[in-house]
Amino acid sequence: MSSPEEHTIIETWHENAEAWAEAIATDRIASRVEVTNAAILAAIRERAPTTLLDMGCGEGWLGRALAADRIEIHGIDGVPTLLEKARASSPGTYEEMTYAALAAGAPLACVEMVVCNFSLLGNESTCGVIGRVPQLLQPNGTLLIQTLHPLAVGMPGQDYREGWRQGSWAGCPGAFGRAAPWYFRPLGAWIKLLVTAGLRLEALYEPLDSASGRPCSVIFAAGLGQPEHSRSTCDKS
Repeated sequence: MSSPEEHTIIETWHENAEAWAEAIATDRIASRVEVTNAAILAAIRERAPTTLLDMGCGEGWLGRALAADRIEIHGIDGVPTLLEKARASSPGTYEEMTYAALAAGAPLACVEMVVCNFSLLGNESTCGVIGRVPQLLQPNGTLLIQTLHPLAVGMPGQDYREGWRQGSWAGCPGAFGRAAPWYFRPLGAWIKLLVTAGLRLEALYEPLDSASGRPCSVIFAAGLGQPEHSRSTCDKS
């Protein structure tokens, strides 16, 4: 059974879907415009996939940003308002699917890349979908996760222990309502999560804010682990 925090995450995204889409459409989130958008696009283009699953696709920003890259994109999200906007403005196909359904085995085609761009906020939900990734990746595929860098909240004097934190819309101008809680993981906890799922960390990027010199986010790039531990179900040989 999901925790109350997981339910609140879903509720608040339904409540704030319009405000979020407006903030993205008008480039109101400075950290995205200045740092993190370019960082995830560079990580994707470095690997040049031909098929990509945008997990938690929201209003379809990633599909629009990759429109000229000739990548077959399939996006999933559990918020109908955001999916409507993605279908109207972004190339690719977009399907309503909750993380619970994905973790439970809802059918999806195998892809060369799975991208989670600031779309993993919970605990049980994140563990569930990351555990499903080895079944979705082709044998040489890559999972990319971009999330808030732990140092952004794990500053000296602040709690660096894993656990739930109260969310905030600070840095996101707009008509937002209540903010969702989110589950904080130190770097080591993220890596443990990947390894537990049968994935292998291949690279770690820390996009920096040019003014402060501090990381805005962290990007994990992971592939399938050793064959005896994590064989892709996409590999039919």
